[in-house]
Amino acid sequence: MEQSRDKRLLILDKLFQMLDVKKKGISLMYDYLLEHQIIEDLEVVSKTLKLTLKRVYKILAELRDLNLCQTIDRPMKISILDPQAAWERLINIKIQVLKDELNEKIGVTEKSLEEFFASYNIQKMQKSPVEFIRYEGFEFVFYAFWGERSVCIANGIKYFNPGLKKIIEELENNRVSDQILEHLRDTIRKLEIKILISVDALRESIAEVQTFTHVKIKIRGETVKIVPRSIEVRVARESFSNFTIRDDEMLMQPAFDPSNHLLGCFISSQKEIVQIFRDKFESLFKNAKPLAEFLLTSEEFKNLDITAGASFALASL
Repeated sequence: MEQSRDKRLLILDKLFQMLDVKKKGISLMYDYLLEHQIIEDLEVVSKTLKLTLKRVYKILAELRDLNLCQTIDRPMKISILDPQAAWERLINIKIQVLKDELNEKIGVTEKSLEEFFASYNIQKMQKSPVEFIRYEGFEFVFYAFWGERSVCIANGIKYFNPGLKKIIEELENNRVSDQILEHLRDTIRKLEIKILISVDALRESIAEVQTFTHVKIKIRGETVKIVPRSIEVRVARESFSNFTIRDDEMLMQPAFDPSNHLLGCFISSQKEIVQIFRDKFESLFKNAKPLAEFLLTSEEFKNLDITAGASFALASL
């Protein structure tokens, strides 16, 4: 269905504005040309479009300069030039002009930055070997899981995680955005997760694990399960501190306040330090018992039922 004249004129107005052409009535005239192809009587056009004859001549001169129409004399006729070819040429020229202007501005900006650094003799500062991430918000509570391949989690000491309680409330009330949940789900699907937990930490985490496993996660109104590529949980009787190794490249160690409340974590990417903790984790993990085997052989925990979902919950505490 053919578009209304007003809508066509709005489209033409935008095109001419892109070319910085602001001559009054030019859209009306070009619309008339598109409809009639050839103009033989300018007075008829003047009356039809309610433009003065002088204005009509000025507009036609502008259209000729843009190569959108041509004039044939004796007798005088104005004919439209191929609209597709003409406009593609005009827009391509405009795009190139904009690119040149942008490149010039980028060059000036980069030069200004270089002059600033040189004037003040500013040198790139050495990155601190250790950074601190404060756990505020959903993304940071699950910071350990924003990896690419693997996560090794050692939970030797139970601590109070106020962020987890808040996250559970936000999940139960559907206050976490779908985009963040989708990103978390897609990221965790790629991960191989190993969890090492001490007997003491397991004992003190049972209530929270059971609460966590009953939380329903919804994305776009549908309940979903966030399941890693693989997950293995082992229980160690030895004492050890808490730490996480992400992608064999990043060491994360939790930071607590004096009342044993989790504040965030210290992060190090130094290869030597990461490798030391990696070796420590592998040694402890090798000597620890798989969770299922531990539950069967322990009098204290033999009646405890920990599902795959609960296993993942152990990593989130």
